[in-house]
Amino acid sequence: MPSTRGIVRIDGTCFVLAGIYLTRFVRSPAGREAGILVEPATAHRLVAAAVFLGAKFGGHPPRRWTAVFEDSSEGAIRAGEMPGLEDCFLRAIGFRLFVDSDGFDGFCKVLERGPRAPSGVCACKKRQADAAAGEEDERRRVRARLPLPAVLSN
Repeated sequence: MPSTRGIVRIDGTCFVLAGIYLTRFVRSPAGREAGILVEPATAHRLVAAAVFLGAKFGGHPPRRWTAVFEDSSEGAIRAGEMPGLEDCFLRAIGFRLFVDSDGFDGFCKVLERGPRAPSGVCACKKRQADAAAGEEDERRRVRARLPLPAVLSN
């Protein structure tokens, strides 16, 4: 959001809180119940709602955010949509906005470490399911047996 930095001062704390809130959203089944789907067409709305809440509850209450949402999203997010997005997002995370210092520091360490390389042990469910299906197919496959080699004696 580099274009928004010139309009509204956004502290790094807001982005860390936004990341924590997004993590809570992704891990919560309530997001689906609230009717919010994470897909390319809606991801920018989720990030905007998370940054908005991070700024609001991170000690930097937003002012003049109308221009921020409309300019940063090229008109995709209208300021009038934010109360509804905020409400849906809050319901999805169960209104769990409090972040203790250990949780904040832990999330900062995760961000500093960067993304982990994928490992075979921690594979995604689809790859695990594909591997299990492959093993099952392998067990079901009928193998032709060759006759034993004939031994000729002199």
